[in-house]
Amino acid sequence: PAPPGPPAGMSGPPAGTPRPPIGTPPSAFPPSAAALSAAASHAGHSPTASAAPPPGPNGARPPSGSRPPASGGAAPNEAPRAAKRKIKQWLLDPRVVFSARFEGAFTPEGPATTRRLRPGLLVQLSLRFDERKAGFVEERQESRLYFPLEDELPFAPLYLPLQNEDLLEQIPADYQADPLPLWIDEAEEVEQLVQQVVDQVIATESSCFWVNPSLKLNSHAGETEEDFRRRCRATVESRIDAGTAGMHEKIKKDVDRLEERVRKLEAQRAQRESQRSAQQTRELINAGETLLGWFTGRRRSLASSAGQLASHRQRVSEATEKVEEIDGELAAIRRELFELEGGLEAEIQKLRIAEELLLHQTRAQELTLDSSDVKLRRAGILWVPVNARL
Repeated sequence: PAPPGPPAGMSGPPAGTPRPPIGTPPSAFPPSAAALSAAASHAGHSPTASAAPPPGPNGARPPSGSRPPASGGAAPNEAPRAAKRKIKQWLLDPRVVFSARFEGAFTPEGPATTRRLRPGLLVQLSLRFDERKAGFVEERQESRLYFPLEDELPFAPLYLPLQNEDLLEQIPADYQADPLPLWIDEAEEVEQLVQQVVDQVIATESSCFWVNPSLKLNSHAGETEEDFRRRCRATVESRIDAGTAGMHEKIKKDVDRLEERVRKLEAQRAQRESQRSAQQTRELINAGETLLGWFTGRRRSLASSAGQLASHRQRVSEATEKVEEIDGELAAIRRELFELEGGLEAEIQKLRIAEELLLHQTRAQELTLDSSDVKLRRAGILWVPVNARL
């Protein structure tokens, strides 16, 4: 059997005939063996028979491209057949095929003196993942290349960072193009495969964004999980700080009142302590004077000395009792302050635990696509130079 014919619009000639240059316009290519067989089968004669229609009654031949007349009469009026639509095709710029930008997507084949082109199916899409309620929008620009095209469409495409200037419209004449497989050598077949790719993208492609419903936060486009969790942590810390400030404000009046009472009591205690010290000093002086009088002969009456001593001792005792009373009141106030501060610390700890539990509610939410979220930007055959390094 004859080898598979090349695709219309970019292929070379059928087997056994000279191959025109790659840059030759598609209309200049001779028909493939498959096309000749199909035409011969439709016309009812062998593909090796003459393709020219028989002459008419007057010896003239019908116009080229028309069918022969029906037996017993003239050829019917028939509408001309529609021309086959051309496959959209581009050449990947040889200067970028093996560049670092493509990160080794293509491996050179054979010697660099051979300039071979291998076909791939290029599908460029715009994807939009949209969650309006959360205000999340992520847009992707994808260039998928199913390469190489052999027995069937490759399962996984190459994702290439293609730029518009990487796709050339003209192919130099010194390149040798492989024939397109029979299953993708018609524009309709290319369109069907492209639609299958789009349908597969809609059915399988997804994205996700991170949400924390309790904190009413969601990630932004391009924000990683780590960055989002860090933002949630910062939000929780802010909430804890705000709650702590509110608690401090709540007990501030009580604390201020108690601290003011402590200041007054400490002032009173200092005063009473000073009075007690003075009374103790007078008591000692009086006792000394009495004792000295016994030696100097200026004796006081025993009753007078005893009375003064008792009076001073009574004042010292009263001052001591007052100081002790103030000390007891100060201790009670300080205990109340301690309890207030301890209660505050416990409330702050409870608040921190409750807020940090909210961090565990961070989760991923999946986004899928529908037909309105996928836009086809470009699709067709991309010829890849697999040998030439320019």
